[in-house]
Amino acid sequence: LFQGVINVVMIFGKNKVSRFTTDEKRVIFHQAYLEALEIFPKATRSIDIKTSFGVVRIYEFLPKVKTHNTPIVFFHGHYASSLMWIPNIESFLNEAPLYVIDFIDEPGLSIQTRAFRNHKEEALYLEEVFRKIGVKKFHIIGVSLGGWKAVNYAYYYPNRVASLILLDPVSVFSPLSKEIVFRYLGSLFKEHNMVEYLLNGQK
Repeated sequence: LFQGVINVVMIFGKNKVSRFTTDEKRVIFHQAYLEALEIFPKATRSIDIKTSFGVVRIYEFLPKVKTHNTPIVFFHGHYASSLMWIPNIESFLNEAPLYVIDFIDEPGLSIQTRAFRNHKEEALYLEEVFRKIGVKKFHIIGVSLGGWKAVNYAYYYPNRVASLILLDPVSVFSPLSKEIVFRYLGSLFKEHNMVEYLLNGQK
């Protein structure tokens, strides 16, 4: 029964194109994003890359002194964006080339135009991004949902990944708890109703 409930939750979350529900909300979010970007370390370049599923925003940070260290890619958490790494990114700036991505199906400056049909396609668009920017092998640091996306990508493209650093990855080492699933059902499948609980309500 419990697995059946999980399957229902997953079905409701699939085959959707990520978007803002109104233009007003999109404008408010973008304004806040641009304000936060002002305190983000200055990227060597910001790139908008066209993929099979839409346009992806990625930030590249190259060390001032050339290094042969393997690049590091940062995967943000759910309901976040590249900007969640503001407190952390500076300490890595001179260690290796860095790449920080806005997931195409999360809030940010990436724009999704085609829904994912399966987990393989969720990895495919990332592979298209890394191929186009010419990064051959890299470490991934992923937090929460970004941890799951890192593992999912590594499953389909293991030769690309030098290592995985996973911070509280969701649904990687254990399934969703019953409490989370039933709270989601109680929220009428509206993820934004879960944000306060996920940030502050868990014991």
